[in-house]
Amino acid sequence: MAVTAQDIVNQAETYLAQTSQMDVAGLPSGTGESDIYTITSNQQLLNWINEGQNRVARLCLPIADTATFTPATAGQSTIGPYSAVTSSAGRTLHTPTELSIGTKDISPANQGQVTNKTWYPSTPDGDPTGWANNNSAIGLSPYTTRPAFTIGGYFLPTPVVLLTTPIDTFLDDFAQRAVAFYVAWMVAAKNRDNSVLSTREVPCANEWIGSVREIYSRIIANDETLAGIFPPAPIDAMVQLVKQMTPRT
Repeated sequence: MAVTAQDIVNQAETYLAQTSQMDVAGLPSGTGESDIYTITSNQQLLNWINEGQNRVARLCLPIADTATFTPATAGQSTIGPYSAVTSSAGRTLHTPTELSIGTKDISPANQGQVTNKTWYPSTPDGDPTGWANNNSAIGLSPYTTRPAFTIGGYFLPTPVVLLTTPIDTFLDDFAQRAVAFYVAWMVAAKNRDNSVLSTREVPCANEWIGSVREIYSRIIANDETLAGIFPPAPIDAMVQLVKQMTPRT
C-alpha cells in the first residue's frame, strides 16, 4: 500500500504526542472566539511536508529524472525558471546535469563562457552548443533555432496536495521518517508559547538533522560525483543552529 501524506502527518503527530484532530499547525485569522482559519491545520501540514521533502532532496537525496522544454521563442537565452521545468512524473528540476537536443549533447560550461559566442558558437544549423547552471535557470550560448531540449538532472519529489496524495516513491521509509520529524519540528517551533510543544522542538530538530546526516553518509559522502552537487555545508550549518537552540545547563 502506498504511503500517503496522511501517514506522514500521523507520524508527525505521534512524535508530538498529539491527536489526529491536532489544529495547532493552522493559522487563525484573528477574528475572535468564532475564528476561522486563514490556513487550516491540515493545509499547513501539507505545506510542511512539501517543504521537508524538498529539503531532503536538495540536501542528501538525489532524485534523478528528465524533463523536456521547448523555448517560447527562437534563441531564448535561458531555460527556466526551474519551477517551470517538470518531468512527466510531476517532479520539478533543482539541479541540471546534462542537456541535449535529440541525440546531440550540449557542453556544460559557465555563464561567462556561454554568453560569449567566441567560446561556444552555434552549430551550422543554429542550435546552441553550451549551457550553464545559473542556480534558478539554464543559460544557453547564442543560437537561432527553437528546439526541444531534454534536461537530465536532480529533481524535487512530486508535491502532495491532499492528505490522500501518495508520497514520491523515491522517498524510502527513512526519508519519510525525516520528513515527519521535519513537520513535527515546524509545529513545535510555531508553538513555542505552548509549554508542552515547546519542549519537543529541539528533540524533533535533532532527529531531523540526524536522519539527514545518516542519509547523506549512506548516499553522498563516499561518491565524489554527488558530493560536488550536494555539499555538506548546509547540514553542518543546521547542526550548529540546533546546538545554539539547546538550553545550557
